[in-house]
Amino acid sequence: MTSPNRECRNPVMPLRAASSARVALLGLGAFAVGTDAYIVAGLLPDMARGLHVTQPAAGQSVTVFAVWYAVLSPVLATMTGRLPRHRLLAGGLAVLVVANLVVAAAGGLGMALAGRTIAAMGAALYIPTAITLSASLVPAAQRGRALSVVPGGLTLATVVGVPLGTLADQHLGWRVVLVLVSALAGVVLLGVVGTVRAVPVEPSVGLRVRLRVLRRTVVLAVLAVSVLGVSGSYAVYTYASSVLQQGLGLPGTQIGLILAAYGLGAVIGNLASGYGIDRVGSRLVLVAAFSAQAVALAALWAVGTFDAGDTIAAGLAAALWGAGTWSQAPAQQYRLIMLAPDAARIVISLNGSAIYLGISIAGAIGGLTLDLLGVRSLPLLAAAVAAVALLMILVPRSSLVNASRSAARTTE
Repeated sequence: MTSPNRECRNPVMPLRAASSARVALLGLGAFAVGTDAYIVAGLLPDMARGLHVTQPAAGQSVTVFAVWYAVLSPVLATMTGRLPRHRLLAGGLAVLVVANLVVAAAGGLGMALAGRTIAAMGAALYIPTAITLSASLVPAAQRGRALSVVPGGLTLATVVGVPLGTLADQHLGWRVVLVLVSALAGVVLLGVVGTVRAVPVEPSVGLRVRLRVLRRTVVLAVLAVSVLGVSGSYAVYTYASSVLQQGLGLPGTQIGLILAAYGLGAVIGNLASGYGIDRVGSRLVLVAAFSAQAVALAALWAVGTFDAGDTIAAGLAAALWGAGTWSQAPAQQYRLIMLAPDAARIVISLNGSAIYLGISIAGAIGGLTLDLLGVRSLPLLAAAVAAVALLMILVPRSSLVNASRSAARTTE
């Protein structure tokens, strides 16, 4: 019982062993993948102009990436289960390099969306493989800390990669930014080829077996919370530049700083979540996380409505928004592992798909809101979505557990 609990808290624990250079390399790769996944939100205005489309149309590049990641993650894990994992890492990074170059060279939206689809394939190959491989590259005593490095790389991407990319976009343009992301992925690719040795291949698990756990009502409920939490947050994050400039009245030079505040909050949220799970349990952590997310998004709406141009208020709200959003995943993973210990790796994989499904829904929600209600309404709508997720957390767990047990007996 101790091991699963540690696994779900690993994203908030830093790796202390300096000798684990290869694990750090996997984290750097996750930083490249995370930067690629999240940076498009900060590039949308410039991308829309370069592709001669509206911002909502360009925002579908975020939706396409998320949808295909959600679909491909469990499918590729099944199809490539018998392949050496160091080759999957290299292949995923190589695909990412090509994908960003395709998007950077795009002359229209169709080519850009095709490139983002390819990028999703590379990310779906790399991230799950890197997480499982990191544990096998270090002694057992360091395994928990090693498992925190890859998620840490993704979180760091929101703190450093995305703000830097947004600033670089203002001086170099979005196409150059994507070329630089390709270059970073290429450097990690060379490192993986040169340092990550072959490790034993894990037994392959069929897709039907992976999806059997979805017959459990309580697991579906937890996954639905993941979808709502991510879709509420990323509906705003996808169009952050428009929300902050047009909705809140902030100058373009402040966007990078606001996103940095969001990223700093994300790091703090990850850390606080792990420690909170130890002390008060995952349910209370999630109540605090979704409450913070809903309050922060409502505060962003209030700034735009009543105090436009207040950078300090916007920065504080963004930090709380990041903390609430990024403190959800460790607690959700903990719940899933405790609810389905017999299928822990499967439910964690499905949770990853749920997260990217939420991101894809967010792109659609954000685009429709911009067209129908205007940019200023988007944070308030997102706050309402977070509130719905909070209500689901507050539903008595016993009723869900009883329903899940009944469904399990029916299908056995």
